[in-house]
Amino acid sequence: FSHDLIARSIYAGIPPTRRRTMHRRVAELLEQDTVLEPERAADLAHHAAQSGDPALAARAMVSAGRLCLRFFANDEALALASRGLQWVEQLPSAAERVCLTIELREVAHTAAPVTDWESTAREYAALAEQALDLGRLSHARRGYFMASYVHWMHGHFAGAREEILQSERVARSGGDEEH
Repeated sequence: FSHDLIARSIYAGIPPTRRRTMHRRVAELLEQDTVLEPERAADLAHHAAQSGDPALAARAMVSAGRLCLRFFANDEALALASRGLQWVEQLPSAAERVCLTIELREVAHTAAPVTDWESTAREYAALAEQALDLGRLSHARRGYFMASYVHWMHGHFAGAREEILQSERVARSGGDEEH
């Protein structure tokens, strides 16, 4: 619509359930779109959040956060990861919750340095253990790798070695995709 007031008026007249459905559909279409534009990331995050679907919203925050990292928009990526972690708390599936938490923590870790590296490394290893228990090997490997990286960046080489070996063990126990 050419005038913002008309657009807002029409939007306000749409019933909330219909609005959520419309936002969900737009977010699903944007999620499938492979165009790498920062504006798309913002649109995807907005529509997914408005859809009321926590899984879609959390996945959208991961996608948008990764896209922001590609354009060195670290503050935006960190904000998206934080919003995504709020959506993750609402997920009923433990497996989906753990996997998306690992992915969102990875976005946040890439966007900004951690403040308490020891507790962060323990958190990553604990998430990896949970993913392993749930049979999500690729996410378990990623969690151990993240823990290893945090140890290594802070000069704790024994811890880094231990975590990266655990990551390698997980990869070995998987199929071709994990290798």
